[in-house]
Amino acid sequence: MEDKPHGLSRFWIELKRRKTDKVIVIYAASAYTILQIEPVLESALTLPSWTSTIVITFLAVGFPVAVIFSWFFDITPGGIEKTKPLRVSERHKMESELKRWRGITLVSLIVIICLLFFNIIKSRIATYEIKKSEKTIAVLNFNHLSPDSLLPFRGDVVASIISTKLRMVPELNVSTSLVSLEHFDKKRSIPETARHFHVFFLVMGDMFRIGNTVRINVNLVRKDGKIIWVNEFKIKDGNPEELDDIPFEIIRQLKITLAPDFRKKLRARATKSPVAYLSFANGTAIQDLATDASDYLTKGDSSFNDLTSTKCFERAIAFYNKAIEEDSTFTVAYVKRAITRAVGFHTEHFLAKDHKEKCREDIEHALRLDSNLLEAKVAFGFYYYYFEKDNERALEFFSDVAKTDPKHWLSKFYMGSVLRAQGHWEESMKLMREVVRSNSLNALFMTNIGISYEYLNKYDSAVIYHNMAIKLMPKWGDAYQNKIESLIGRDGNTIAAEAAQDTAELMVKTTYLNKNRIIFDLYNRKFEDALVKATMAGPDNYFSNGERYMIFAEIHRYLKNKDLSRNYYKSAFDYFSRKLEENPDIPRTISYMGIAAAGLDDKLKAIELGHRAIDLSAASVLDFKERILDLAKIYVMTGEYDECIDLLAELLKGPSPVSSKIIQLDPVWKPLYNMVKFKKLISLYSV
Repeated sequence: MEDKPHGLSRFWIELKRRKTDKVIVIYAASAYTILQIEPVLESALTLPSWTSTIVITFLAVGFPVAVIFSWFFDITPGGIEKTKPLRVSERHKMESELKRWRGITLVSLIVIICLLFFNIIKSRIATYEIKKSEKTIAVLNFNHLSPDSLLPFRGDVVASIISTKLRMVPELNVSTSLVSLEHFDKKRSIPETARHFHVFFLVMGDMFRIGNTVRINVNLVRKDGKIIWVNEFKIKDGNPEELDDIPFEIIRQLKITLAPDFRKKLRARATKSPVAYLSFANGTAIQDLATDASDYLTKGDSSFNDLTSTKCFERAIAFYNKAIEEDSTFTVAYVKRAITRAVGFHTEHFLAKDHKEKCREDIEHALRLDSNLLEAKVAFGFYYYYFEKDNERALEFFSDVAKTDPKHWLSKFYMGSVLRAQGHWEESMKLMREVVRSNSLNALFMTNIGISYEYLNKYDSAVIYHNMAIKLMPKWGDAYQNKIESLIGRDGNTIAAEAAQDTAELMVKTTYLNKNRIIFDLYNRKFEDALVKATMAGPDNYFSNGERYMIFAEIHRYLKNKDLSRNYYKSAFDYFSRKLEENPDIPRTISYMGIAAAGLDDKLKAIELGHRAIDLSAASVLDFKERILDLAKIYVMTGEYDECIDLLAELLKGPSPVSSKIIQLDPVWKPLYNMVKFKKLISLYSV
């Protein structure tokens, strides 16, 4: 009797006869190939991020359709025909081949399906990792592989354009330009660079020119060195507008979905003129870096001062001028020029008489072109905050921007700064903490919270935030300086501060911090040692010659060298008088003149200058308290001890830049030590 194959064997025979096995293998292999090619095409054709999901869904649905179709139909030279039943003679032949065929096919099918699922799972895991990863990113300046003279724009301009667009995306936390400049070192590995930036992603690349085309290679890299995406952008005829495609591709690779309205806003180009746009981009690269450097300015550090020099701000304005000449409707160029004027004045590189009215004119012109332009309202905030010292109006503009765009962190930071200047400490701290949570890469924001805690005499919290700023920018001197001042205010001695100074001198290139060694000696009553250090220090150890004169005058006063002390106070008074002629009504300058006058025994002049400085500082609580402290020094130097103690009592009520411990440490207050009124004051605030 003839053995009949069992049901499973008959199924395998039919699978082979109907060529369904080949369809399955070919379909699986094709699907695997498509999934390998899809990411490349998605990138090259700038397809939306959900393209891969559509492709996988289509392939999954198509699989059973293809299998069912191949089971019931055959494709023949005559067209598609329904599969005919198996004849007996064919069945015997196929049964003999079944065993060998079944093993090979099954193994092939399993391997292909495993590869297919591995690819899908790998792709899904990679996408999930990117979606769930920290959205912290730094954009490094692009390397020039062609001579600079052949390139229509620089690598820092490319980085600036990319960074500017990325900062507009709320989900992204982008490192500041200055942090990138400080940490950039070609010798570091990618993981080391990412650790220095404290970011999860890095954008880097190079650029070169062939004919009239600039080719820019862009790499998006994870902190572990894994390359997420690589692409080449061809910019024909040096048209910088095409650079806008780069940040959009980076956003897509980071799996960030943009709302249609926001995407349209991000895509909007403020000018149709490539020449105007290139000038604007050059100006922005210079101005943004100079503004960052102004905020992070380490006094005496030549690299920072070079970035914030008058020439640098003037170069930025020159580029904006050219952009506006090419396109008189270029609204953002007017705004950026206005902000450059305001920041340049604030950092004492520009004079109000040269830029105040021009700043306002630029903003008003921009608003006539676009009355809803948020950047113009931010610029008006700067105008009122820096030029007019009108906190209410500045706060009005910053608040308006923050309400329109709740994730406009710059406006919120300045809202916090203005509220602090007004003395609204709780509201200011709440806003600044919110800003810091969403901008964990900004050392300036961190140390500003530290300064607020210092004024509130919460020194441990202040030190924590200054340490966070130092971690972000280990070569930034001002973060160390702020920490040192907090430590002295907390401890009432220089032990911890000197340890922080040791670290600062190892990490920071600037010699300005070396002046702290002189201050430590004064606090520890080592006046001869202080004189030796001051004499050995060069001019770059001081913020200005005026400060140098004041320190020598103070040391000689403690050493009872009256004539030498008077000579230095006279030099200081003359220096600050000249500075006041250049830039009148600067409270700090007037206050220092008052202290110098007190050292010259000109009591009436000293007190008059001290009060004048206070009157001019009313717009800012921080400046106001600093000037009160200066007037207290004037009073103690001129023998008006009761008035001095009254001012110290006002300061110790807080918030203020002093504590009872630092008052007991600083020798300037020594004449008060034996007074009952002073002892009661110190006892009251030493609890």
